[in-house]
Amino acid sequence: MKIKLSVVIITFNEEVNLARCLNSVQGIADEIIVVDSFSTDKTQQIAEEFGCKFFQHEFVGHIQQKNYALDLASHDYVLSLDADEELSQELKDSIKAVKENCLYHGYYFNRLSSYIDEFVPHGSWYPDQKLRLFNKEFGRWGGNNPHDEVILLSKKKKFLKGNLNHYTYYSITQHVEKMNYFSDIAAKVAFEDGKSFKLSDLLVKPFWRFFRDYFVKHGFLGGYRGLTISVLSSTETYLKIIKLWELQRTLKRRVASSYKGRVVHICAEKGWRGGEQQLAYLIEELRDHGYYNSVICKKNSAFEKYCLFNDIPYHVLPLINSIDLYSAWRLRKLCKREQADLMHMHSSKAHSIGAFSAILGNSTKMIVTRRVIFDIKKSAFSLWKYKLKAIKKVITISHAIHSHLLSYGLPKEKLRNIYSGISLNINADKEGVSLREEFDIPDSYMIVGNVSALTEEKDIYTFLKVAESVLQKKQQVKFIIFGNGILEDKLKQFSQELGIAENVIFGGFRKNVRSLISQFDVFLFTSIKEGLGTSVLDAMVAGTPVVITNAGGLKETITHEQDGYIVEVGDVENLAKWTIKLLTDDTLRAEIRHLAQESVKKFDIKKTGMETIVLYDEIINNERN
Repeated sequence: MKIKLSVVIITFNEEVNLARCLNSVQGIADEIIVVDSFSTDKTQQIAEEFGCKFFQHEFVGHIQQKNYALDLASHDYVLSLDADEELSQELKDSIKAVKENCLYHGYYFNRLSSYIDEFVPHGSWYPDQKLRLFNKEFGRWGGNNPHDEVILLSKKKKFLKGNLNHYTYYSITQHVEKMNYFSDIAAKVAFEDGKSFKLSDLLVKPFWRFFRDYFVKHGFLGGYRGLTISVLSSTETYLKIIKLWELQRTLKRRVASSYKGRVVHICAEKGWRGGEQQLAYLIEELRDHGYYNSVICKKNSAFEKYCLFNDIPYHVLPLINSIDLYSAWRLRKLCKREQADLMHMHSSKAHSIGAFSAILGNSTKMIVTRRVIFDIKKSAFSLWKYKLKAIKKVITISHAIHSHLLSYGLPKEKLRNIYSGISLNINADKEGVSLREEFDIPDSYMIVGNVSALTEEKDIYTFLKVAESVLQKKQQVKFIIFGNGILEDKLKQFSQELGIAENVIFGGFRKNVRSLISQFDVFLFTSIKEGLGTSVLDAMVAGTPVVITNAGGLKETITHEQDGYIVEVGDVENLAKWTIKLLTDDTLRAEIRHLAQESVKKFDIKKTGMETIVLYDEIINNERN
């Protein structure tokens, strides 16, 4: 497909370099965005002469500045450059070809750097592969300042021919000044990340850096330039390590002490469901109350993308299954590196891997959240991992789950009930999508909807049976199900067998569903097992009347015949009865809407966050005392 391309460049006093960079992108850029850190030279004048969109923004770090520039781009595909870089003609031609037929999410190429007015195709500086052309829906700047890199959440990438020419240092003095500047930043980042000075690093790494760059990577072929680069690169490595030691020596109070606590969260799932949304809400609340958060997640998972696009520190591990001992071992090391006060596990798989990490020597205090009401497997390990001494509390998200765990013999004092929470902002998660337009639903039709994973415990079969019953009495109704899962094909076939397929829409997975739920006339939820049911809470906030089953924690969300209707699991007749009553009584829907929006306030995410923070404080302060 053909694409349009935004070129984004960050600058600070780049009058020497900028014109060369801008000249090189003429003919391929559909827009050029320059984000400047309040230059005092002719940078702005040069940018405006080339017709760039010019912005000024305070510089707080290379990664932050480049992501700020990225967000200003109008087009999906972005070419991100530094002002001291230019495209070679061969690379420019390669990019022109990509614009005419773009098949990948990211493109990378070699960077060729100059040193004192001569390019150096030897040593560690070449080939210096850089991914700079990418779809911003799949990529974001990450890494560690000052050595930023594009993190691409896709395997669809391709190498392009041609060099990105990089004009680095015009003198040895300039190189030494930058070396000192960059080593300051690197040492500070290492210090803030909780890394510790090691004498072995100081004695080995600088010498290895020189040997690798000069001999292994053939830096000696670059003459005095290759020798100088190798010596100064080795010196920079030495400076980063010794400056870390200096920070630790002079700042006795660690950066960690500026936080109320440091929490490592484990999110072991690939996709995005209710548990992942709850973790996202929780991290936001914890940030606002002085907690440092980092996340352990799967590579290319929905939560990795969330962390990357929301500037949340994270690490990726395989997290393959509940007995992934490699991930458990790495988790032990990461908790130590992060100086974690607590490790919070947010799913059963995360719980198991965290428990194994304790066996392998992880001394971090642990919390696990139990979100489901499924039976615990009757094995010694399944029960042991709940009673593990390292696990200080098990958070249950409803009293139904709390009682369920008590029935397995878990001590009451180890459990803490904290309801899952939701944002009460009615305007949150707006997508600007009209269901009637998207699915061609006439204004005369009413809409009954459901948001669920298409799995056995959600019992969409009953939803479809209710749809059949309702349609027999009231023809002008469309039933919409948002979600995906292993039963999708079977459910579609079942709707055919019931003869209602024309009135049933499978809308697929949607991340931000509240704006869609607000367009339902009735929210019908037919689950067999449910920890709490935050989609029901979303419906209440959106002002959509709910008809739900008496499954697990669902009965804790509403009061029957006051702010919604509760029916026994699988009771198609009564589910259909209350659905029809709501569809045919405008006044009743309005009354329930008002009552529901008042009663749902007890599930405010801020309340959930504060109760979790109180629990964190208790555990951390007890351990510190």
